[in-house]
Amino acid sequence: MKFDSGENGFTLLETLLAFLILSIILGASLQTIALSIRSYNLSKEVNDVLRLSDEARLDLDHKHVGAMMHGASQRDGREYSWTAEPHRLAETNKFQFIKLLIQTPSGRQYEFLYASAP
Repeated sequence: MKFDSGENGFTLLETLLAFLILSIILGASLQTIALSIRSYNLSKEVNDVLRLSDEARLDLDHKHVGAMMHGASQRDGREYSWTAEPHRLAETNKFQFIKLLIQTPSGRQYEFLYASAP
């Protein structure tokens, strides 16, 4: 009776080691993809917030903001809520500061402070 010496194939240990290396590489690749998707979504959200703040600033510049104002805007099916609150310097009535607070669908809040003539 003659036994095969196994020179033609891989041993179980070599196969397991190859699968371990492949799974580590695949895990690192999936983490990189997940991180890039999260980064893309955050970048898109920040871009939407900046556009919304510019639109709100231009809109509020043409209005006399004497009291707190609330509103909402939709971007790509996501609703952003905003609050505009007027502030005046005690020493002078020449400038009015508008604090704009934008709440994103993910729960993040962004604050902007704009100066405008009353």
